[in-house]
Amino acid sequence: MASGRRLSYRELRDQAQSNAALLSQTLDFKQSRLVLLHFGDHLDNIVWFWSVVYADCTPVMSTPFTDNVEQRQKHIQHLHSLLKDPVCITSSTSLGDFSGQDTLKPIIVEGLLPRSSSEKPNRYISTSAVNDPAIIMLTSGSSGNAKAVCLSHEQILAAIKGKASVVKLDTRTAFLNWIGLDHVAALIEIHLQAMYLGMDQVHVPAAAVIADPSSFLNIVSRHRVSRSFAPNFYLAKLRQSIESNDLGIEKDLDLSCLSYLASGGESNHTEMCSVVANLLHHKYGAPENVIIPGFGMTETCAGAIFNREFPFYDICNGLEFASLGKCMPGIHMRVTRAGVATLAHPNEPGNLEVSGSVLFKRYYNNASATDDAFTADGWFKTGDQAIIDSAGYLKLIGRSKEVININGVKYLPHELETAIDEASIAGATLSYTVCLSHRPKDSATERIHVFYLPTYLPEDIKARVETLDAIVSAVMLQTRTRPYVLPLDRQALQKSTLGKISRAKIKTAFGRGDYAMSQTRNDELIHSFKQRQGLAQAEPSSELERFLEREVCGVLNLSAEDIDIDDSIFSMGITSVDLIRLKRNIEKQLPPQKTFQ
Repeated sequence: MASGRRLSYRELRDQAQSNAALLSQTLDFKQSRLVLLHFGDHLDNIVWFWSVVYADCTPVMSTPFTDNVEQRQKHIQHLHSLLKDPVCITSSTSLGDFSGQDTLKPIIVEGLLPRSSSEKPNRYISTSAVNDPAIIMLTSGSSGNAKAVCLSHEQILAAIKGKASVVKLDTRTAFLNWIGLDHVAALIEIHLQAMYLGMDQVHVPAAAVIADPSSFLNIVSRHRVSRSFAPNFYLAKLRQSIESNDLGIEKDLDLSCLSYLASGGESNHTEMCSVVANLLHHKYGAPENVIIPGFGMTETCAGAIFNREFPFYDICNGLEFASLGKCMPGIHMRVTRAGVATLAHPNEPGNLEVSGSVLFKRYYNNASATDDAFTADGWFKTGDQAIIDSAGYLKLIGRSKEVININGVKYLPHELETAIDEASIAGATLSYTVCLSHRPKDSATERIHVFYLPTYLPEDIKARVETLDAIVSAVMLQTRTRPYVLPLDRQALQKSTLGKISRAKIKTAFGRGDYAMSQTRNDELIHSFKQRQGLAQAEPSSELERFLEREVCGVLNLSAEDIDIDDSIFSMGITSVDLIRLKRNIEKQLPPQKTFQ
C-alpha cells in the first residue's frame, strides 16, 4: 500500500523502549500499574502496547466508545472503577472521546517530552511472574458492564504455540489483520503469533476492506498473505464481489499463498461458505480447505477449536451450519447435561465447557464473575449450548439465553436471521438483521421480534411495507409465527469488529423502551399506508370465517393476531400433513347440514 508505513521489529523495539522511558518519567507511572490504551489506529496501538510492556506495566486494550454520550460516560465510569483508577493514554485525535467527563483524564502521547535530550531508553526488566497478567482484554459487555479478562504470560505463550500448530505456514508469507487491536484475535492470533513465527504482518483499517472486498483480495495477493480471517458476513461480501466480476479485483490475482482464512464470531452457513471456498480455489488458486471455521473467546485467547476439514466434513454430514472442529493443543472441551453436570453422550446437546493451559484464570477485580464462570471441578462455562458428534467435532446449537421458545417449540435466532438474509429482501440490509424473543405483558408465550437496517429512505413508506411483508413471510415459513418487525438505524445496530450485533444489547434496549418512539412512528406509517391502499388486516366478517380462523390457528399453533383472513395458508409454512389435519378437523366439526350466517 503506497500510503502505508513499514516498521521492522527492531525499529518497533527501539521506538517502544524510547517511549517507555518517557512514560516512566510521568508522575502517574509505577511498575505493574494498569494502563488503558485508547487509540483508533493500528500502529499507535501496537507501538504503545509495547511501550507499556517495556515500562513494566500491564496494558489494557480499550474498546471503541459508543456515540451515545450517556452510555459512553457510564462506560468510562465503569472502567475507572473496574480497573481501579488506571493510567489512560490516548492520541490527540482520540481525545474527544473523553469529553464531557472528568473521571478518566488521559495522557496525550504527543505531549510526552523527554526531560533532557540525552535521555536514554531504560533496559527492560520485568517484575512479573508467568501467571501474572500480561495483558487485560475487555469483553464487549453485551449483557451488562464489560469484564476485564486477565491473560497471563504462560497462557498467551501456550495459545500462540497451539495456534501455530493448526496449519503450518510458509514463513516467507505474511499475516493480515483488519480489525481493532482491542479484539483478542487481532492482538494474539495475528500480531503476537506473527512475531512468534518471525513473519511479516500487514494491518489495514476495517473500513477499507469492508467497503471494498476486492481490496482484501488484492492485499492478500500483493503481500503474499497466508493467514487472515473473515467472518461469515464478510465471506458473503467476498462471494458477491467475485461473482459480480468486480473490476477492482486485480487481473493477476494469485491466492495460492493463502493457506488459512479463519472464520468465527458467528455461525458459518455451510452452503454459502463452501461456494466461497470453491471460488477462491478454482479462480485464484487457494487451497480447497482455505476457510477454517473455529471457536474461541477472549477467555481462551481467541480461536482454540478449529475445523480443518471444511467444507468436506460439513457437506458430507449435511450440516446447515459448519462444525467448529476439534481442539488445538492446550485446550480440552466437553458437553455436560443441563442441570445434572454429567457428561453428555455424542450428539447429545448440553452445555459447552472448556479447560486447559490456554484458558484464563480470572476476571480482574470481579471475584463473583470468576466464581460464576467455573464449574466445581474447574471447567469454564462458555454459556453455549453444543453437541460433540461421534467423530469428536464440535457444533454449537445456540446460547442458553438466545433460544426463542414459541408455545414450547424452540428456534435459534441465527437460523431465522439466515433465512431472512437468504430471502434477498430488497429493503433489508444483508447481515444487519437481529431476531430475538420478547414476551408481551399478559401473553401466554414469547413472540419473535425482528430488527433490521433498512436500505430505503425513511419517507419511502411503500418500501417499508413491502419489506415488512417480506420479512413476515420469511419468518412464518420457518416458524408459522408472525413476528413483530421494526426497522432501526445503523447506530442502534452497531457491529463489532468481527461483524457481530449484540442481541442482548438490542433486547435490553427494547425492553427498556429505547425504541418506543420508533415503534409508534413505524406502526402509524404502516397502518396509514395500508388504510389508504385498502390493505389493512382484514377481520373475520362471518361466523364461518371465524370458525375457519380458529381451525387454522389450532393446526398451525398460531394466534388470531398472527394471520389475516385473506392470507394464503401456503405462506404460513403449512405442510401436507397439516392440510390433512385441517381438512379432517373441518369435516369433523362442520357437518353437511351445518350452516353459518
